[in-house]
Amino acid sequence: MILNFSKADRAEIGAVLCSAFRDYPVMRYVLAGSADRYDAHLARLIGYYVDSRLLRDWPVIGIRVRGEIVAVAMGNEPVAKPAPDELKRAYARLHEILGEDAFERLDAFETVSDRNEPKYPHYFLGMIGVKPAFQGQSHAAALIEEFCSLSAADGHSQAVVLSTEDPNNLPFYQKMGFRIVADAEVGALHTWCLAMPTPGPG
Repeated sequence: MILNFSKADRAEIGAVLCSAFRDYPVMRYVLAGSADRYDAHLARLIGYYVDSRLLRDWPVIGIRVRGEIVAVAMGNEPVAKPAPDELKRAYARLHEILGEDAFERLDAFETVSDRNEPKYPHYFLGMIGVKPAFQGQSHAAALIEEFCSLSAADGHSQAVVLSTEDPNNLPFYQKMGFRIVADAEVGALHTWCLAMPTPGPG
Protein backbone atom coordinates (compact mmCIF):
# COMPACT_ATOMS: atom_id res chain seq x y z
CA MET A 1 0.00 0.00 0.00
CA ILE A 2 1.25 3.47 -0.92
CA LEU A 3 1.33 5.87 2.02
CA ASN A 4 1.43 9.65 2.26
CA PHE A 5 4.18 10.86 4.58
CA SER A 6 4.34 13.95 6.78
CA LYS A 7 6.83 15.98 8.83
CA ALA A 8 6.64 13.30 11.52
CA ASP A 9 8.33 10.89 9.08
CA ARG A 10 11.10 13.30 8.06
CA ALA A 11 14.03 11.55 9.75
CA GLU A 12 13.10 8.11 8.40
CA ILE A 13 12.47 9.49 4.91
CA GLY A 14 15.90 11.10 4.95
CA ALA A 15 17.57 7.88 6.08
CA VAL A 16 15.98 5.90 3.23
CA LEU A 17 17.04 8.44 0.61
CA CYS A 18 20.57 8.72 2.02
CA SER A 19 20.98 4.95 1.77
CA ALA A 20 19.65 4.92 -1.79
CA PHE A 21 21.58 7.96 -3.05
CA ARG A 22 24.88 7.62 -1.19
CA ASP A 23 26.85 6.85 -4.35
CA TYR A 24 24.56 8.57 -6.85
CA PRO A 25 26.50 10.62 -9.45
CA VAL A 26 24.82 13.95 -8.61
CA MET A 27 25.61 13.64 -4.91
CA ARG A 28 29.22 12.71 -5.59
CA TYR A 29 29.50 15.65 -8.02
CA VAL A 30 27.94 18.30 -5.78
CA LEU A 31 29.70 17.10 -2.62
CA ALA A 32 33.04 16.39 -4.29
CA GLY A 33 34.93 18.46 -1.71
CA SER A 34 33.23 17.07 1.37
CA ALA A 35 35.86 14.36 2.07
CA ASP A 36 35.25 12.83 5.54
CA ARG A 37 32.18 15.06 5.96
CA TYR A 38 30.47 13.46 2.97
CA ASP A 39 27.81 11.50 4.87
CA ALA A 40 26.93 14.48 7.07
CA HIS A 41 26.71 16.79 4.05
CA LEU A 42 24.64 14.24 2.14
CA ALA A 43 22.16 14.08 5.01
CA ARG A 44 21.92 17.88 5.05
CA LEU A 45 21.37 18.12 1.29
CA ILE A 46 18.77 15.37 1.17
CA GLY A 47 17.10 16.79 4.27
CA TYR A 48 16.69 20.08 2.44
CA TYR A 49 15.12 18.33 -0.56
CA VAL A 50 12.70 16.56 1.79
CA ASP A 51 11.81 19.83 3.51
CA SER A 52 11.29 21.49 0.13
CA ARG A 53 8.37 19.11 -0.50
CA LEU A 54 6.99 18.67 3.01
CA LEU A 55 6.85 22.40 3.74
CA ARG A 56 4.97 23.03 0.49
CA ASP A 57 2.57 20.10 0.98
CA TRP A 58 3.84 18.50 -2.21
CA PRO A 59 3.73 14.72 -2.63
CA VAL A 60 6.01 12.65 -0.39
CA ILE A 61 4.86 9.06 -0.67
CA GLY A 62 6.29 5.66 0.08
CA ILE A 63 6.03 2.08 1.23
CA ARG A 64 6.40 0.50 4.65
CA VAL A 65 7.33 -3.13 5.21
CA ARG A 66 6.67 -4.42 8.74
CA GLY A 67 6.46 -0.83 9.95
CA GLU A 68 9.74 0.28 8.36
CA ILE A 69 9.85 2.82 5.53
CA VAL A 70 11.71 1.07 2.70
CA ALA A 71 10.90 3.21 -0.34
CA VAL A 72 10.19 6.90 -0.90
CA ALA A 73 9.21 9.08 -3.85
CA MET A 74 8.70 12.82 -3.72
CA GLY A 75 8.29 15.61 -6.18
CA ASN A 76 6.74 18.87 -7.29
CA GLU A 77 3.21 19.62 -8.37
CA PRO A 78 2.65 21.55 -11.63
CA VAL A 79 1.57 24.75 -9.89
CA ALA A 80 4.55 26.46 -8.27
CA LYS A 81 4.46 27.39 -4.59
CA PRO A 82 6.83 29.97 -3.11
CA ALA A 83 9.32 28.81 -0.52
CA PRO A 84 8.06 29.46 3.03
CA ASP A 85 10.33 31.36 5.41
CA GLU A 86 11.34 28.15 7.19
CA LEU A 87 12.61 26.71 3.91
CA LYS A 88 14.49 29.91 3.05
CA ARG A 89 16.28 29.70 6.39
CA ALA A 90 17.11 26.04 5.76
CA TYR A 91 18.54 26.95 2.36
CA ALA A 92 20.78 29.64 3.83
CA ARG A 93 22.00 27.22 6.49
CA LEU A 94 22.68 24.55 3.86
CA HIS A 95 24.74 27.05 1.86
CA GLU A 96 26.76 27.88 4.94
CA ILE A 97 27.43 24.22 5.74
CA LEU A 98 28.23 22.93 2.24
CA GLY A 99 30.27 25.94 1.15
CA GLU A 100 30.50 28.05 -1.98
CA ASP A 101 32.15 25.47 -4.27
CA ALA A 102 29.48 22.85 -3.61
CA PHE A 103 26.73 25.42 -4.13
CA GLU A 104 28.21 26.49 -7.46
CA ARG A 105 28.08 22.87 -8.61
CA LEU A 106 24.56 22.47 -7.23
CA ASP A 107 23.39 25.63 -8.98
CA ALA A 108 24.96 24.52 -12.27
CA PHE A 109 23.18 21.18 -12.06
CA GLU A 110 19.81 22.69 -11.08
CA THR A 111 20.03 25.26 -13.88
CA VAL A 112 20.60 22.62 -16.55
CA SER A 113 17.95 20.32 -15.07
CA ASP A 114 15.37 23.11 -15.09
CA ARG A 115 16.23 23.96 -18.69
CA ASN A 116 15.75 20.33 -19.73
CA GLU A 117 12.24 20.07 -18.30
CA PRO A 118 9.31 20.37 -20.73
CA LYS A 119 7.49 23.70 -20.69
CA TYR A 120 4.03 22.16 -20.37
CA PRO A 121 2.63 21.62 -16.83
CA HIS A 122 3.73 18.38 -15.20
CA TYR A 123 4.53 16.57 -11.99
CA PHE A 124 8.29 16.44 -11.45
CA LEU A 125 9.43 13.27 -9.71
CA GLY A 126 12.41 14.75 -7.92
CA MET A 127 13.66 11.74 -5.97
CA ILE A 128 12.75 8.08 -5.81
CA GLY A 129 14.77 5.79 -3.61
CA VAL A 130 14.57 2.28 -2.19
CA LYS A 131 16.69 0.92 0.64
CA PRO A 132 19.35 -1.35 -0.89
CA ALA A 133 18.06 -4.44 0.95
CA PHE A 134 14.60 -3.93 -0.56
CA GLN A 135 15.57 -3.14 -4.15
CA GLY A 136 14.38 -5.39 -6.96
CA GLN A 137 10.95 -5.92 -5.36
CA SER A 138 8.92 -3.56 -7.62
CA HIS A 139 8.68 -0.82 -4.98
CA ALA A 140 10.02 1.86 -7.34
CA ALA A 141 7.59 0.84 -10.08
CA ALA A 142 4.66 1.06 -7.65
CA LEU A 143 5.67 4.56 -6.56
CA ILE A 144 6.07 5.74 -10.15
CA GLU A 145 2.62 4.39 -10.99
CA GLU A 146 1.20 6.31 -8.03
CA PHE A 147 2.84 9.52 -9.23
CA CYS A 148 1.31 8.92 -12.66
CA SER A 149 -2.09 8.51 -11.01
CA LEU A 150 -1.63 11.81 -9.15
CA SER A 151 -0.75 13.52 -12.41
CA ALA A 152 -3.66 11.97 -14.30
CA ALA A 153 -6.11 13.13 -11.63
CA ASP A 154 -4.77 16.70 -11.69
CA GLY A 155 -6.34 18.85 -14.37
CA HIS A 156 -3.25 21.06 -14.41
CA SER A 157 -0.82 18.26 -15.33
CA GLN A 158 -0.01 16.62 -18.65
CA ALA A 159 2.82 14.28 -17.66
CA VAL A 160 5.23 12.96 -15.07
CA VAL A 161 8.80 14.13 -15.64
CA LEU A 162 12.02 12.95 -14.02
CA SER A 163 15.75 13.11 -14.58
CA THR A 164 18.54 10.60 -14.12
CA GLU A 165 22.30 10.82 -14.20
CA ASP A 166 22.84 7.06 -14.18
CA PRO A 167 22.56 5.48 -17.64
CA ASN A 168 21.79 2.15 -15.99
CA ASN A 169 18.42 3.61 -14.94
CA LEU A 170 17.32 4.42 -18.47
CA PRO A 171 16.05 0.95 -19.50
CA PHE A 172 13.91 0.71 -16.35
CA TYR A 173 12.30 4.11 -16.89
CA GLN A 174 11.78 3.44 -20.59
CA LYS A 175 10.13 0.11 -19.81
CA MET A 176 7.77 2.01 -17.49
CA GLY A 177 6.76 4.22 -20.43
CA PHE A 178 9.07 7.22 -20.12
CA ARG A 179 10.79 8.70 -23.15
CA ILE A 180 13.92 10.85 -23.24
CA VAL A 181 12.99 14.46 -24.05
CA ALA A 182 16.34 16.18 -23.40
CA ASP A 183 19.88 15.51 -22.23
CA ALA A 184 22.92 17.62 -21.41
CA GLU A 185 26.37 17.70 -19.84
CA VAL A 186 26.91 19.30 -16.43
CA GLY A 187 30.56 19.21 -15.46
CA ALA A 188 31.44 15.53 -15.14
CA LEU A 189 27.76 14.53 -15.24
CA HIS A 190 25.48 13.58 -18.10
CA THR A 191 21.82 14.17 -17.28
CA TRP A 192 18.77 12.83 -19.09
CA CYS A 193 15.25 14.24 -18.74
CA LEU A 194 12.40 11.79 -19.35
CA ALA A 195 8.65 12.28 -19.56
CA MET A 196 5.56 10.08 -19.58
CA PRO A 197 2.22 11.60 -20.67
CA THR A 198 -0.63 11.09 -18.22
CA PRO A 199 -4.03 11.62 -19.85
CA GLY A 200 -6.21 13.66 -17.52
CA PRO A 201 -9.70 13.00 -16.22
CA GLY A 202 -12.29 12.58 -18.88
